[in-house]
Amino acid sequence: MKAIEIDLPVSDDYLPGDTATVTLDGTVIARRIDLLPGVDPHPGHLQGPHLQTPHLSSRAPVGHLQGRHLRDPHLRAQRHHQITTEELYHGLYAITVRVFDEIGNEAAGDPPEVEVFLNTGPTPPADLRFDSQDGGGALTFAFTPSTELQ
Repeated sequence: MKAIEIDLPVSDDYLPGDTATVTLDGTVIARRIDLLPGVDPHPGHLQGPHLQTPHLSSRAPVGHLQGRHLRDPHLRAQRHHQITTEELYHGLYAITVRVFDEIGNEAAGDPPEVEVFLNTGPTPPADLRFDSQDGGGALTFAFTPSTELQ
């Protein structure tokens, strides 16, 4: 048995109040995940010594301020949500993520779906029992096969 770990990224395309629901083979496993959590950057970030220069009005040679500097990942406390499923047996599983806006409207288009194959091996057989013994001494056993093999 094995669990599936799902990393749901935080994207700048989401708006405050957007949520997601994650399903595994049609069963909801996580509901109303806040896709753009309103959390502050780590304490002291904007008081660092490098900000005592003309930091926000100049460009560093390494491109530090190019693009959307104040929306860089280092200002986000969390860039993804990790969801772990329960322990699952081998097989093919479909994971779907549905996105909703703050008033509950689902995003247009088909929700993304990912298929994951777990190769954990079937559950062991149950009810192993002696069945018979032939004249040469060979033993025969009977068992109830795993439900995944039936």
